[in-house]
Amino acid sequence: MNEASVISIFPFPSEEYKPSIIPASFHIPGCENEDNPVIVNVPDAQTHEWLDITRGVRVYKIEAAELAKSIAMDKRNAMFGSNADKQAYPGITWLSHTVTPIELKTKYANILKTIKTEQLNWLKHLVFIADDDWARYHQHKFINDLQRYACDRLGLARDWNTVFENALIKCPACTSNVSADAIVCKTCRYVLNTDAYAKLTFAKG
Repeated sequence: MNEASVISIFPFPSEEYKPSIIPASFHIPGCENEDNPVIVNVPDAQTHEWLDITRGVRVYKIEAAELAKSIAMDKRNAMFGSNADKQAYPGITWLSHTVTPIELKTKYANILKTIKTEQLNWLKHLVFIADDDWARYHQHKFINDLQRYACDRLGLARDWNTVFENALIKCPACTSNVSADAIVCKTCRYVLNTDAYAKLTFAKG
């Protein structure tokens, strides 16, 4: 059986699922240090096609290299903020064979350099999108956790990042973002501050 490698410096763990093949699920751990990429070996896989009652099931082999490429490309292209024009992608790629950490840092150092550059471009593009949305709408709901992560990772200061942390909390009932000063959740009406709620005139009776 052949094996290929998925190489990742993407900071968050992810599950890649291919429902029509066996094996169907692939776990890619989050990378804590870009200088020590995560390497996930991917084996040859199979997919099945039902023909008819006479011929039964036909089995097709999927090469490990093809599968590794599919896993990496799905992650690169589907992630929020990916942009081909800016060469901005999460730091993930593949090799058509297995590779050791030492080989990756020496023989394939150019690949590691490329995905580092692409991921840096991706982080910058996430912040660019957030800056643009903040300028137009000035509402925290248009800023997502990836953009806040990118802002922190790049060491940048943005109102849409720092103000969000101080001004909003998550409702424990429905997880909506609400003001830290809110007494009742505006979404689900959960009482966030029971003492303050008890003091309100409409609460007495």
